[in-house]
Amino acid sequence: MIKKFIGFFIIVIGLLLLLSNLNILEFKEVVGYVWPSFVILYGLISIYETKRIELINLIIILIGFNFLFINLNIFEQGLFKILFLPIILIMIGIYMFIKNKNVSRINNKKEYTAIFSGIEEANNNNDFNGCDITAIFGGVDLDLRDIELKSDKVIIDITAIFGGVELILPKAYKTVVNGTPIFGGCDNKLKNEATDTKKEIIINYTVIFGGIEIRD
Repeated sequence: MIKKFIGFFIIVIGLLLLLSNLNILEFKEVVGYVWPSFVILYGLISIYETKRIELINLIIILIGFNFLFINLNIFEQGLFKILFLPIILIMIGIYMFIKNKNVSRINNKKEYTAIFSGIEEANNNNDFNGCDITAIFGGVDLDLRDIELKSDKVIIDITAIFGGVELILPKAYKTVVNGTPIFGGCDNKLKNEATDTKKEIIINYTVIFGGIEIRD
């Protein structure tokens, strides 16, 4: 559903550009209302699909409302620093305070969390079972090129909010990367040359005002 939503968004932007080129409407005047609305809808659809209210989706919705209200002249632009940014920080703090880490321990998944800080580590676990990476106003530099997989599939979840993640993976396994950046990007430099193995690393990422680089 998310892919269809993004496709619909691209179609709408294309139609707006076409109407603008035909002098039917001003693209700059309309797009300022359209893209924040789509950001809000993206967050709501993500909540609907996962059936859970995740912090990342609440932040996406909050950012969408911020820019929508600014473009509608309801809020001044400086209000983001005065109101919305502190609210986002409070939400992140509460999330990190109450976050349940027992699931990660049970699944033998290690957590890398950098908040206003940085983490640089090389992992050579010979029974790697995935990990959770969170970078909020910080950075994580993780080298996994020497890990070994015992199970056929492992999952790496990455969340970067105003932060960055650099991930180095082994060439011996297939890798699948899934995710949608919001005001950020994911630079996938993987060559995926491993074709004779059934073992697979699945990467799910969310990026907001941040960046991820994945390479082998």
